[in-house]
Amino acid sequence: MEVEQGILLSSYEIPKGEDKNTFSYDSMKNVDYSKLEKSEKFTPALYHEKDGICGECGMGGNNMNYYISDLHLFHEAAIRFDDRPFRDLEEMHTEIVKRWNEKVNNGDTVYILGDVSMRGKNEDLIALVAILKGKKVLIRGNHDDVSDLRYRQLFQEVCDYREIRDSVGGKSYELVLCHYPIFSWKHMSRGTILLYGHTHNSPEDMYFQKCLEGMKDNECRHIGDSTIQAYNVGCMKPWMDYEPRSLQEIIKMKFVENGN
Repeated sequence: MEVEQGILLSSYEIPKGEDKNTFSYDSMKNVDYSKLEKSEKFTPALYHEKDGICGECGMGGNNMNYYISDLHLFHEAAIRFDDRPFRDLEEMHTEIVKRWNEKVNNGDTVYILGDVSMRGKNEDLIALVAILKGKKVLIRGNHDDVSDLRYRQLFQEVCDYREIRDSVGGKSYELVLCHYPIFSWKHMSRGTILLYGHTHNSPEDMYFQKCLEGMKDNECRHIGDSTIQAYNVGCMKPWMDYEPRSLQEIIKMKFVENGN
């Protein structure tokens, strides 16, 4: 379907009265497409032409990078030990999908810093992750199992460590992405930001942050004069609130959370 921004690719449910086991376009009768129901299992994709090439773009026009970690889908115990504000897995999954898809467009990239699920290798997990919008890059955590090719193909890339660039207010930043907190990371003395997960709301995470402060106080040689920036992007953190966040949001909300 042509729209002002380009071509919108959508998917529809089969016409009412048709048997999904035998339905085909060859056997389909004439239908009024305006009366068909849009499929909730497919995320609409917007394509536009540039330099003779038709490519996918975000519905808002400007593609974004987002970050999140430790969703722990289908892991009921996570609700308890993270003190998550959900009654059960169904409510947690529904709310995470809602917040994710209201924010992320198909052209956006979401870096998931590990532990999507509790080693979930099942049809339900594949179906749930498939409806999350955006180009998903998985930085593997200790609970991620991507041995099922159907699940692996839901991610644009799967790796254990990633270095990228992102920007806030026109200023460019180097980022190191890893599931695990790193005590000393590449170019940390030059302002490179570490994004990590794994430690949730545990005392371990508090100790890690205090260690970084101690390195600064003791003028360790890999620190330099730059401010150390290491942010836990676990979804349960107050500045994350169970939705993917941009780098600008993470820095700003963590700054406010610290009372600055």
